[in-house]
Amino acid sequence: MGVRNEKVNVNLRKVNASRGAGEHRGWSREEIVQNSAEIRDDFLLRLARHLRVRALANCDLEHVVGDEIRPPGPRDPVVVLDPPLREALAAWLEVRGRDPGPLFRPVNRHGKVESRRLTEQGLGLLVHRRARELREEEPGQGVRVPGEDASNGAVDAVV
Repeated sequence: MGVRNEKVNVNLRKVNASRGAGEHRGWSREEIVQNSAEIRDDFLLRLARHLRVRALANCDLEHVVGDEIRPPGPRDPVVVLDPPLREALAAWLEVRGRDPGPLFRPVNRHGKVESRRLTEQGLGLLVHRRARELREEEPGQGVRVPGEDASNGAVDAVV
């Protein structure tokens, strides 16, 4: 089962008890820069519940239209932004900026958002790493990472 064709469904009841979508509003600009990777990952995990890793990797800012994200692929559903997802998007766009280009970008160790696209493999690794961290924060709660679909023989995995 490869990362490229996985559809990720992550239990986000406790994304991280120390922060939530929208909590960044009280932070200084320096704190936002220091936590920019976490802000990106929060939005990534929330959106990964709805889209495949390939769709996430191919999303550009132009695919965010009003209260929807319309991925470029014909197989990918339009995602209607609920309030937590909308807040997470707003937080990420505050860090990322509103210039055209890839929606998900790498963040270097200094908190600077780079202008290049995060690859499918990079996004998949981020999703799996954060899912493992969530499972460690909430023991006994398996984070399901299902295969693309049961008809193709893919096997579900618990991270």
